[in-house]
Amino acid sequence: MNDVHTAIVILAAGKGQRMKSALPKVMHEIGGRAMIAHAIDAGAALSPDRMIVVIGEHGSEIGEFAKSINAEVSIAVQAPALGTGHAVMQAMPALQGFEGAVLVLYADTPLITPETLRALSREVSAGAAVAVLGFTPENPGAYGRLKRDEQGALLAIVEAKDASPQELEIGLCNSGVMAIDGSIAGDLLKRLRNDNAKREYYLTDLVGLARKAGRACTYAEGD
Repeated sequence: MNDVHTAIVILAAGKGQRMKSALPKVMHEIGGRAMIAHAIDAGAALSPDRMIVVIGEHGSEIGEFAKSINAEVSIAVQAPALGTGHAVMQAMPALQGFEGAVLVLYADTPLITPETLRALSREVSAGAAVAVLGFTPENPGAYGRLKRDEQGALLAIVEAKDASPQELEIGLCNSGVMAIDGSIAGDLLKRLRNDNAKREYYLTDLVGLARKAGRACTYAEGD
């Protein structure tokens, strides 16, 4: 039983160039099923009000497959690809009027569990504007770091390439998965800027924007 209305946004627009395969990355199988099928099933376990899969401009195969897994899935298209924040922007028309927890997950993260997603949605129902899934790897390497205050509240997500030596000492890292308060998601996304080296809109900037708006942000820690 889920304790808050949820919507699921699954990002599946990546080209998967590192796979060196003509098969789209998210269609590669893990445990006998395409990665995206696992992500769809995890989201569907929450009985969400809405589920949107964001595909790239050449992702019709992925969209058709997603619909075959779950006929209630809506498809949004990101063209051109201008970052994770821009990808979620494409899902906003399908989220019109929704005010629960918007869970953003990735089609190439097949091991995410419904329990983890419920933990994030509960943080939003408890008042957080953004709740991020963090984890503590043995080697944080190039992962973004979750910067917290003395009380443990989430202040910002700092990309490794932008982090100070002190920030690089932080062990708690960003998985990319997050939950956003649907009542302010559209407003926060409109405030995203692409004044960075890649000229992309980063979903990670939502934490700083929510804090500037006076809203609390938090995290849940996964394995």
